Amino acid sequence: MKILAVESTSVPASVAVIVDGRVLGEFTLNIANTHSEKLIPLIDNLMAATSLSLRDIDVFAVSIGPGSFTGIRIGMSAVKMMAVTCDKPLIGVSVLDSLAYGVGSFGDIVVPIINARNETVYTSFYEACLVDNGKSRLNELSSAEAIKVDSLCDKIAEHVKNGKRINVCGDGIYAYAEKIQKRLMEYEGVWGNVSFSSERNIMPNAVNIGLIAFDRYMQGNVTYPQDVEPLYVREAQATQKLMNNN
Repeated sequence: MKILAVESTSVPASVAVIVDGRVLGEFTLNIANTHSEKLIPLIDNLMAATSLSLRDIDVFAVSIGPGSFTGIRIGMSAVKMMAVTCDKPLIGVSVLDSLAYGVGSFGDIVVPIINARNETVYTSFYEACLVDNGKSRLNELSSAEAIKVDSLCDKIAEHVKNGKRINVCGDGIYAYAEKIQKRLMEYEGVWGNVSFSSERNIMPNAVNIGLIAFDRYMQGNVTYPQDVEPLYVREAQATQKLMNNN
């Protein structure tokens, strides 16, 4: 089974082809503000490099956010159009899910963070668990949200106090690693149980989007273009703020 996966919610845009759960090819372009111009050519180049056409793709996958509102719209519009044209399934994957994918050992709490600016991150908490086949999977402990870094640190400290180790991943590390470390060192015994993930798990990537989509498809979790909606975390908060001001 062939999956074309697209990730466009942050500065890099990436596309990948997954065949039967293995990576056949991946292209990434790390240039700001060019998704509207570069995403389709990036897909075309990957198709050419892998000697495939869109008609060869069995399932399309796309990141649904949270992240750049513009990037989400560009990626979802492009991939939805392809899935509709080819009459194929489309699986939407949260960027937070993709960042947490493959991170952490059994029992760890995995905390992906995406820089939302203004001392704010998009985040969700996951616990790495074992399943019957010996592989690990992630159980989502909290829904995606946009919170201040100080509040994030309070939540991390609470999990550590309950005996958990924390693995932080995502591009929020670039902006807030120093602040997070300084804040967590204020709690006794907390910082020694917190680690930052490797470079591979800092930026969102299409490979993880595709691998998650493959797992879901094989489990029977199949969706189509009309089922997939963007995950605009901050939009809900902005609406609530407007309601509170009225």
